[in-house]
Amino acid sequence: MMRRSVPMKLAKVCGGGGSDGAPEGSEKALEDLQTRINSVPASARPALGGATDGETGFTASTSSADNSGYDGVGPLRSFSEADDGDLAAALNRRIGQIASTTGSFDSEVTEEEMRQPLTAAEMRELIVTKYGKTHDVSFVRRDIPGKSFVGLNIMWTHLEQRSFKLTEAQYMEKLDGVVYLVGALGQTDKVRAFLKEPARSQKGLPARPVVGTAITIRFDLEPGVVEEWFGKGYQ
Repeated sequence: MMRRSVPMKLAKVCGGGGSDGAPEGSEKALEDLQTRINSVPASARPALGGATDGETGFTASTSSADNSGYDGVGPLRSFSEADDGDLAAALNRRIGQIASTTGSFDSEVTEEEMRQPLTAAEMRELIVTKYGKTHDVSFVRRDIPGKSFVGLNIMWTHLEQRSFKLTEAQYMEKLDGVVYLVGALGQTDKVRAFLKEPARSQKGLPARPVVGTAITIRFDLEPGVVEEWFGKGYQ
C-alpha cells in the first residue's frame, strides 16, 4: 500500500481545511482535532515521549515501559514513518504544554497551582516575596490609537509606609476584590506567573516599583471585555 504523504497525515490529524485548502472555522477545526485525538487508543498516546530527535522534533522514549515500542538502542523513527496515532499523541502533548505555559520560562507555576484560584493572602505573599514590601495594587486602562489595554499595576506605595492610606484590614479587603476581578477576567495564571518571576528590568523600566513608576502586569483581553469591565474614562 502506498504510504500517505506527511502533509496529508498532518491535515488529517489537524482537522484539515476545505477542498480548496482554505481553513474552515476555528471552532470546527478544534472540534475535529479533539475528536481525532480522542479516537487514538490510550495505549498509543504515551508514544514518542522522551529524548528529542533533533532532525524531526519528534521524541522517542529510552525505555519500552511507556508502550512506545522503542528500546533506546535502535534508530529513532523519522517524521515520515510516524503513523496517525503517533502524530496525534505528540500533538496532544504539545497542546498540553502550551496550555500550561502562561508566563516566561523563568516562572515556576505548577499545574496544580494553575487550578487554584488566587487569594488575597497568596497575592500579598507573592508581592512581598518578589519586591520586599507590601505594595499597593490597582487596575489601569490605557488607550492608544486603535487599541485599548488593561493591566494590574504594582504601585510604589506600600503598607509599611506611615503615610499609606489603608489599614492592613482595608488593604486585605482591597486585595480580595482585586483577586476576584483577576479571576473573573481569566488572568489568574498570568498574574501568578508574573509575580513568581524574578524581579528584573524590562524595556528600560526599573525592576521594582519606584516613586512615580509602577510595574504593570498587562492582561490579554478582547476589546469587548475591556469595554464591559473598564469603560472609557476608566483610569
